[in-house]
Amino acid sequence: MPFILYIFTGLVSTAAYFFSVKILHFFLSIGFPGRGGLLELTKIPLKLEWFFCCPLTYALNLWNIFPTYKLASIVGIIIIGMFLLNILQALKKENRLNLLWNHCLRLFLVTGIVFLSYLPSLVITDTVSPYRTLASLTVIIFFLFYSGLVSIFYFINFRPGFLSNLKDKAITITLIILTLIATYHARNNVNNFAQLQATDFKYVKSALSEYGISELSRISEIYVRRIDENKIREKGFLYDEFGISTTSHPWGPANVVRMALHELGIKADIKINQLAFDKPIPEGENVFTIDMTKLDYVNNYNSSITKPQKHCLTIPSRL
Repeated sequence: MPFILYIFTGLVSTAAYFFSVKILHFFLSIGFPGRGGLLELTKIPLKLEWFFCCPLTYALNLWNIFPTYKLASIVGIIIIGMFLLNILQALKKENRLNLLWNHCLRLFLVTGIVFLSYLPSLVITDTVSPYRTLASLTVIIFFLFYSGLVSIFYFINFRPGFLSNLKDKAITITLIILTLIATYHARNNVNNFAQLQATDFKYVKSALSEYGISELSRISEIYVRRIDENKIREKGFLYDEFGISTTSHPWGPANVVRMALHELGIKADIKINQLAFDKPIPEGENVFTIDMTKLDYVNNYNSSITKPQKHCLTIPSRL
C-alpha cells in the first residue's frame, strides 16, 4: 500500500506541473511549450531511443559531467551481470522455478521503476535532459550498481587465505569504491560549476566596489554586458548548467548584481539591465556598466577545466 501511495503521489505532482505549464503558457504566453506538450503515440519508439541514448547514458555515468559511452557500458554490464548471476544461481537450486519467477518479477519491477523515475520527461515532446532531471534516475542506477558489485564479490570463488576475507568485506569494499567515484565527480562539479559561478560573482562585486558605494547610491541603472557564450563553448566548456557563466544567460546578470549589491550593503532602488556581448554600451551620468566581456574566463578559470568527452547523441529533429 505505501508503494502504491508513493506512485500515486508522483503521478499527481507530475500532472499538477504539466497543467501549470499549460495554464501559464495559455494565459501569459510564458514558460516552455515543449514541457506542456504530450508526446504523440507514434513517436514513443523515438522517445525511448532518445531515453536510452541520452538520459539513461548520463545516469549510467554516475554523475560524471563528462559522460562517455565507455563508462556507461561498464556500469550497465555490472548491473545486467547482477541479474544474470542471480538467475544462474537460481538454476542450481531445487526450487529453481519459484526463484526464477521471483527474479523475473524483480527485474520487471526494477525496469518499471527506472522508467517511472523519468516519466515526466518521457511523456512530453521536449527532448532536453538537464542534469537536474536525472536525480531520481541516477540514484536508482547508483543503487543497482552497488548491488551489482556486491553480487560479483559474493559470486567469485576466492582462494583460501587473505583473498577469502574480501568476500566477507564485500559491502565495505563496494562502499569505498562508490565513495571514491562520488568524490571524483564532486570535484568535477565544483570545478565546472561552483568555481565558475564564484568567478562571475567576484568580478561583478569587484567592479561595483571599484566604482564606489557612494557613487552607486546615486545611479538609477546598471547594465551588464554578457560574455559571448560561444567563446566558452569553443574552449571545451560544457553545456547545461556546467561550464557556463551565469552572466552569459539573459536571466542571469540581474541576480548576480543584486546579490553583490546586497553584500556591499547597498539598498538603493537600481534597475538592472543586461546587454548582449555585441551590443553597444549605453552612456549617461546615472548609468553604470559592468562589461563581462573584459573578464578573461579562459585564464581565470581554465586552470581547473578538463576537456570534456564527446557527449551522447540527441535526436530532437526526429521527434
